[in-house]
Amino acid sequence: MHSRITSATARALTAGQRAPVYRYVFSQGLREGPLALLGAFHTSELFFVFGTIGLLTGGRVNAEDRALSGAIMGYWGRFAATGDPNGVGAPAWPRYAAAPDPYLELRTPIISGAGYRTARCDAIARILPGRG
Repeated sequence: MHSRITSATARALTAGQRAPVYRYVFSQGLREGPLALLGAFHTSELFFVFGTIGLLTGGRVNAEDRALSGAIMGYWGRFAATGDPNGVGAPAWPRYAAAPDPYLELRTPIISGAGYRTARCDAIARILPGRG
């Protein structure tokens, strides 16, 4: 359901404002600590955004997670400062448009794509009219 909601929200924001919209999917599961069994879970990206992964892992943070956290902090910082998360040396984060439905997947390595679970999202929107 989360993907459908973010897709519908991104489409509505793009249609209703001039400011650019950027969509992401966070899929980096923790590699250390007891929560590693959960994979990527709701709000787990916030620990990468604020550089506090160690709070979830008992202080153990591997080089990949540290690098991803640095990249995410760069995206968020540039977005806060300029309204555009992109910067020199960072994988490009595409501006959102309903077609092709682009997103940035925050994981190791960071990749961009289009149409994240589009068929599932559209099927749910058909089942729940007025909600998507």
